[in-house]
Amino acid sequence: MKLYIKILLLTVIDFIVIWFWVKENDPDPSVSIAIILVVPVVIIINLAIALILYFTKREFSKVFVINALVSAIIMYFLFLNGIDRHQNLR
Repeated sequence: MKLYIKILLLTVIDFIVIWFWVKENDPDPSVSIAIILVVPVVIIINLAIALILYFTKREFSKVFVINALVSAIIMYFLFLNGIDRHQNLR
């Protein structure tokens, strides 16, 4: 499987997981400061997975390093969208 297909597949999985997490938590504007903590946690988790895969399956470690940035961007926008959705529903 090519690198860009792996990244695309992992991005779709990340989008679904993050979307369900944000929908479940339903962030309100008072927790908007949490974005400062949540986005780096997503990066750290992906980099930790990349480090583990570096020693076991090196071809997947590149994918998770790239995914660390992509998933952080997805988390940022979906978290802000979750706050906007919460304000519109209330």
